[in-house]
Amino acid sequence: MTDKKKKSKKKKPSKEKSENYLIKITPTFLEPKLVDNKSLVDKKNNLTKKGADYCVEIMKSFIDVIKERMNGDVGEKILISYNSEDFHKLSELKNTFKSNHWTSFDVYILLKRKIEGKWLNNIFLNISDYSFAAWYPDNGEKIITQSYDYGEYDTGYFAPSALPGDVDEYISDKNNPMSLSLKKYKEVIKTLSE
Repeated sequence: MTDKKKKSKKKKPSKEKSENYLIKITPTFLEPKLVDNKSLVDKKNNLTKKGADYCVEIMKSFIDVIKERMNGDVGEKILISYNSEDFHKLSELKNTFKSNHWTSFDVYILLKRKIEGKWLNNIFLNISDYSFAAWYPDNGEKIITQSYDYGEYDTGYFAPSALPGDVDEYISDKNNPMSLSLKKYKEVIKTLSE
């Protein structure tokens, strides 16, 4: 009986894993920094080696700012994707980042504890050196979208310009959270939790 009890304890999901949440970020600050910058892209807007190095460095800096503002509530692993289907480790950014990927580039971060949407909103709003869109849980019940423009609101759930009826368009479909299938959403959380 002792062995059975041990086995059954191992099968129960841990409390820590059940409290993980996913944040998706689209770094909209990349495109304006790259397009038409002759040292970073060529005439066809293809990244140069210097441009690829620049993207890696600026993304690392951006993620470091997020981690710092989250006070340790962010998991160590970071995933990136260009199509919401194929995922890569952040360390693979330099090898996977291609021309024009900046418009479909997403970063997935694990939030290790529940933080209310209004607090996440305040954290993101105070990141004033970058523009980005973020998808994150609002009180764990729904996933909302908010765009930030260098420390100010752009469009989204918390934007003051959003009318009461317009707010619904900034809530992810519960069957397609963050434009991911439920299966893919759970896989990403699992990968980041490991």
